[in-house]
Amino acid sequence: MNRHITSSPDDGLYGLRALLSVKYIYNQDNEFLNTKVYSDDGIDLIYENLDYLPMGFAFEHYITEEEYQMIPIEKRHLVLLKALVLNDGDAENYQDCLEKLDKTELSHLDYDGFKKDLEERKKNVCNSFEQGKNSFSANIDLDEEKLIFISIPYEKGWKATVNDQPTEIVKVDDGLMAIKCQKGENVIQFTYVPEGFRIGMVVSIIAVLVILSGVVKDKYYQRKFMRR
Repeated sequence: MNRHITSSPDDGLYGLRALLSVKYIYNQDNEFLNTKVYSDDGIDLIYENLDYLPMGFAFEHYITEEEYQMIPIEKRHLVLLKALVLNDGDAENYQDCLEKLDKTELSHLDYDGFKKDLEERKKNVCNSFEQGKNSFSANIDLDEEKLIFISIPYEKGWKATVNDQPTEIVKVDDGLMAIKCQKGENVIQFTYVPEGFRIGMVVSIIAVLVILSGVVKDKYYQRKFMRR
């Protein structure tokens, strides 16, 4: 199974374009905020997003799901670059590396505030990101322990390691992923195994063993019969 990482947020949601690491935008009619024409062959027009963020970057603040739901829908895309949205349990579990977002920050939900948040996110981004078959890897160097946001949908089939050690995948922003990384260099590896795949594999192996045992028994009785 091939998994492709693509995103196509609504035209006006420039906060989501940065959050989801959208670098190029296809459109025939409109010019987007803070973009430049990347390619124009007279038929297809492609813009480059100048507010692009590489895949994988750190956060220092969080907001709870309940608080996030109280923000007007049209402003929520701007909050997502300020803080990770966590459920109450994860908010408590990760207080050692995340601080609660100050409510005064919610008064700066405009393009100027977005640009400020964008520069903050650019301070700690993955210096490499490589996609493989059902997997991806990244590297990031941190000056302190942080949660690293990955804009890929959360699914139970994902497994993650940091420096070859298994780590918990945190469900954030109502369906994306984050993991905790330590101070210093971090080698991140995500691997996807569909739910039920391991069970199916075990069942298949057992079935093969049963079939093989039957073949061995048949050969045994055939030889025994032949000797008689």
